Formats: sequence, structure tokens, C-alpha cells
Amino acid sequence: MAVAAWPSVSLEIQNVDTEAGILDIYMINEEEIGGFQIELTGISIAGASAPAGFMVSTSTTTILAFSLTGATIPIGEGILTQVTYSFEGGSICFGEDTGSSGGTAISDGSGTYIAADWGDCYCEMDLDCAGECGGTAVEDECGICNGSGIPSENCDCYGNVDDECNVCGGDNSTCSDCADVPNGDNVEDNCGICDNDASNDCVQDCFGEWGGSAELDECFVCGGDGPMDGFDCAGNCTENCEYDCFDVFQGTGKFDDCSTCIDCSQFVEDCTQHPAWNQSCMDCTGELNGNAFVDACEICVDGTPHSPGCIFDCEGLGPIDPNWAGAGSIDNCGVCDSYSDNDCEIDCNGDWGGTALIDNCGHCVYGETGQEPCTQDCNGDWGGTAVIDDCNICDGTNACFDCSGIPNGNAVIDNCGTCDSDYSNDCVPDCNGEWGGPDNIPDSGDEATVDECGICGGSGIVEGACDCFDNVVDACGVCGGSNSCFDCANIPNGNNIEDNCGNCDDDPSNDCTPDCNGVWGGEAEFDNCGFCDNDIENDCTQDCFGAWGGTAVEDECGVCAGSGIVDGACDCEGNIVDCLGVCGGTAIEDCLGECDGPAVEDIYNNCCSGTPAIDDCGVCYGDNSLCTDCCGVLNGSGDSCDGECGPCNDDIDEGTCDCEGNLNDECGVCGGDNSSCSWTNLTVVVEEINNISLSWDAIDIDSTTTSNRSSGNRNRDCSAEVCLSIENVDIDAGTLDIYMINS
Repeated sequence: MAVAAWPSVSLEIQNVDTEAGILDIYMINEEEIGGFQIELTGISIAGASAPAGFMVSTSTTTILAFSLTGATIPIGEGILTQVTYSFEGGSICFGEDTGSSGGTAISDGSGTYIAADWGDCYCEMDLDCAGECGGTAVEDECGICNGSGIPSENCDCYGNVDDECNVCGGDNSTCSDCADVPNGDNVEDNCGICDNDASNDCVQDCFGEWGGSAELDECFVCGGDGPMDGFDCAGNCTENCEYDCFDVFQGTGKFDDCSTCIDCSQFVEDCTQHPAWNQSCMDCTGELNGNAFVDACEICVDGTPHSPGCIFDCEGLGPIDPNWAGAGSIDNCGVCDSYSDNDCEIDCNGDWGGTALIDNCGHCVYGETGQEPCTQDCNGDWGGTAVIDDCNICDGTNACFDCSGIPNGNAVIDNCGTCDSDYSNDCVPDCNGEWGGPDNIPDSGDEATVDECGICGGSGIVEGACDCFDNVVDACGVCGGSNSCFDCANIPNGNNIEDNCGNCDDDPSNDCTPDCNGVWGGEAEFDNCGFCDNDIENDCTQDCFGAWGGTAVEDECGVCAGSGIVDGACDCEGNIVDCLGVCGGTAIEDCLGECDGPAVEDIYNNCCSGTPAIDDCGVCYGDNSLCTDCCGVLNGSGDSCDGECGPCNDDIDEGTCDCEGNLNDECGVCGGDNSSCSWTNLTVVVEEINNISLSWDAIDIDSTTTSNRSSGNRNRDCSAEVCLSIENVDIDAGTLDIYMINS
């Protein structure tokens, strides 16, 4: 199929405003254009703009443009001409491009015809499916414009009919039963039998096997043999539930008339026929527990006076013979001696002197019986029959055998009855749900499969069709297509696509996109505050906090959202205007009310001025004497000229005896009161609480004291509220102490 070349010039009718009577003809050209003639139908042309360097002539139907100077329209795209017109209603279309001689054509700079792609008509109304403006054609249910729809005899647009299952284009398989009868009622049971009789459907046996024959025994054991004879299902004894004389549970031992326990296992019907029955106590006369015996003369005697027996011993010697061993007797083993306590005994088989004995099962074994003793089985039961099975289970049933008979094997039977341990070859159900197909044999070839149309057992796409609906490939290579494979650039099977802004090309990267207002190709954008428009002048800005659209601003101090200079301050640092009017200045009024004046207040709040107005002691017009110490040191402490009584050359005054100005009393005591050299008869007068007045008369001190100094007696008892004593008397020095204890 020939493919048309891509036109080098394409034109479109754009921006139609029927009320204003204006439209644009937009051109994309890959060649220089030297002239054009354009017919427009549906309008009456009033005028048209001319490209640069061109002249334009119009009629009511045609626009003709050319250049007298040889000007050309360069390669590019844009509005070729703007047309003014009167709208007649309906559609506005380009005239037919029939070539260089037609009424609608484009030429290059040399006047050579250029084939162009003329765009679609502008339609004031909707286009119908046939592309007719305001037309009434519609697509039928099969997507065919002005089609007649699905024929009455068909069920779809592809000529199919309903099968017996009411499936359009079906093959009756969707409703066929197991006997292939459409809408039949036959059902295949779990044993593979297909019929419509539910009463004969196979069931599972107690092992869960469909159609199996295993049943529960009376003890409800699947496939079991029921309880042992004489026992119930719980293992409780119901018959012969006693121990025999051999102490064997349900044993066959019985006591004979001699109280000897006889093994009756070989003589269950009549144990008296046992050869050992009553033999242990029967004498030679046949009497039970009798006294008869066979003497040495081989005569059965009973030892009574009527039958004393012979007196010979076993050697035939009589009592007169010195070697006589005593009267002899012959026991049941034919042994003759003179002692009855060593007579042979009968064994359990009835053999005198025999070696047969009773085993742990109460049976007579060894000796002449030909029987071996019983053994313990795996359960520890003597004579038991329990054995360890191939699964190493005592009295087990080889339950660990797999389907191939291997103990503890891993072979299993799959749904087709095949036993092996290879899970990869297990049969699977076909699309009809039949394991291994109808014959239940995997890979036999009869398994139903889903064809390419998704139909189980179907035959797939019919020959000549391109899909499961019997469609065929159209001229555009589309299965079931309507031959409408031209893209927006009218290229068959082209990959050009018209984007939402009406631009047709095969480059999806340049497809227009909707702006924030949803306008395809629009220029509106969201600003940082989420407002959508195409006016950048009103885009929101950041406030001083950096918040988009925020209202915070810096105050006069440069603080974001600050409150500015505080009331009373003159600047952002909180300073105030001084008395000279300087913001943040240090000038203040002095005490005389003069701004930045020299007058100051002294320490007594006196206001003074002059030079110097205040001395070093802070006194107005002072001479520093107020703060000069006695040593003449300014602000000194007087310790730079200490005397014997302290700072400032403080010595003891003349006529005094100490620094406190005291005088010596008549007793020669500095600051004394003459009491140290006289005594008194003490008179006490209590003038008031805690105030005691003392007075006394002077008497001579005892001059006969042997010591010029006495310490007194401080250890004497004091029973009065006030006790006094004379202490430390020094006659030579003329001093003493009066010591007082007062409560």
C-alpha cells in the first residue's frame, strides 16, 4: 500500500468568533511561500490581512495573496491571515485543493504549486460520525457509521448465533453434561460413572476411598476383624475369664481327681482322656489314692494282712540273709528298691519318669510331647501372637506402607490412580475438571484444554479470522477494524496523535498540558500561596518570617512583626532624649535647674557651684576636714598614728590610771571603789525583782591572817539565794576579791 508523503505545508482554521465575524488561518510551512489562494465556504468574506510584503485581494468566497516585490513567507508557523466575514451558519471549510489550477492552492517563491494539508472544517454544531457538520449519522451497536446493527438472525456483530447453551458463538460445550448432552442432567459420580441416576452414585468407604469396600467392624475399626473371642471391643473379657490351675488366664489346665493340674489343650472336649489324667495318685489296683504297690515278687499287694506281699528284697534275699535290704517294691518306672520316697513320678504327658513339663502358657512340652515351650511376643505376652510389623510396630498392621508397599515410603496415589513418589508427574484436571481427561489417564490425549479463545475444548480461531469473534483484518491491518487507520495527519497507521490543544504530531513530549485552571495549553500557574492565574504581578510574596502570603512586616527597628520604638523612648535601643534634646544623650539638669550645668548636691543635699564646688569629703565648699582622720589622712581610719590606748595618738590622760579615764581609789585600785581595803556588815534591801541593793560599814581586816594571800573556800555549800565570800586577799598589795554565788 502506497504511503502518502508528509505535506510540507499544513493549514488550519482557528480562533473562530462568529459573533465578531473574525477567524484566523494558521499555517505551518517547511518551505518558503510565495503566494496563496484560499476558498472558504459557509461565510461571505469581507476582508483579510496580508503577510508582510504581500498584497491581498478578496472576494466573498476567495482570498488571493501575492507579492509584487518577490517577498516570501519564511519557513515556520503562525497566523497566515486574519479573515473578517459574515457567517451564514453551519460550517466553515477550505475549498478543495485540486492542484495548481484550482481555486485553493499554495505556491513557492517561484510560483510552483505546493501540495498542502488543509485542516478540518469549523462546525458551529457537532460533527456526526460521517464528519458532516450538524449531520444525523450515528454509529450502530457494531460501531459502523449509519450501520443497520446486528442482523436479527445473529447474536453479535460478527455473524455468530446462539448455541443450545444460549452462548453467542458457542459450541454447546458450556452447558453439556458428562454425556455431552447440551443442558442434560447426567452427572459423573466420584467413581467416573456418568448417568442421571443419583441413587447408584458411588460412596466412600470408611477409608475415604470412593467405591471402596472397607467397612467398620463392630468395634468401629475400619477394615477390622472385630474383638477377639471372649473379649469385647474395650479388651474386657466376656467368656472364660478365669485363671486355670497353672495360673494362666483363660488357660486349659484342669485338676484331675488326684488334684494334679493337667494340660487339657490337646483334650479340650474330654480331658479325662489325657494319658496323665488321675495317674499321679492311682495304685496298681487302679484305686485312686490307694495303698497297693508292686512288691519285689512283682505282685500287686496292698500291705494288709490279707495281702502282705513278699518279704524279699530286690536282690531276692530274705530276712535271714545278712545282706537283706528290706522288703522291696517296684515303682511305676520298673525300678525296684526298698524306699518309697524315691519312686518315679508321672510327667504332664502321663509318662512315668518322663521329662515333659508345663511351660509359661500352661502347656505340656518337652519329653515325649514333641512340643516346644511357648515364648513371649513383642507385647510380653507368653504364647502371644503379636509381632513387630515392617513398620517396627508391635502387633501393627503395616500402616506405614505406601501405595507401592514400601514401609514408610512416600509414594502416593494421584487422582488418576498412579502410585509413585514423583509429584511432578501427578495428573491434573483438564479444563472440564476431569482428572487426566475422560479416561482418567494422564497425557493420553483426550484431556480437554482451553483454546486461544478461552473455550474449554474449543477449536480456537477459525481459519481466515483474526480473533475469536470471526473478525478479519481490515485494510489498515486492524483485526475487526473499520479501515479508519488514518491518524490525525491522515497517514495510514501513522502514530501522530492530536493533543488536547489540537496539535497533531508523533512527539508526545511536546503535548500540551492543562494549567492549574484545567485549561489545556493555558498559562495559569499556582503561585507560592496556591492561587492560580496567569498574572505574575499579583503573585504572593514572602513576609519577613519567610511565610508565603504572610502579613508580618519589619517594624522601624528592623524586627519582624515587632511593635516598634516603645512609648517614651527615642530610638530602638530604648534611649530617651536628654535635656539638651539629644536622643540617648547624658545631659541632665543640675540642682540649680541648669541643663548640663556644673552645680551639684553635696552629702547634705546642699546645692553648690563653682570650682571646686565640693571638697573630697562631698561637702559643699568644704575643706576636706570632714573626712580627714586624726592622723591627717584623707578618708583614713586613724590607725596610722596609734597610741597606748588606740588610734590617733590616744595615750592615758594625765592624772588617770587607764585609757577609760579611771582614777585610783583610796585602796590604790584603778577605778576602784575603796571596797578592797575595808569590809562591811552587809545590809540587803530588795528594792524590786532582780534588783538587790547592798551597803556595808567598814571594819578592820583581820591582821592575824597567817598568809598574805588567801584563795578562800569556794567549795562551801551555798543554801541561800546569794552567798558571798572573800577571796584572793593580798595584804601586801592591799587587794582582795569578793566571790558571789547567786541563784
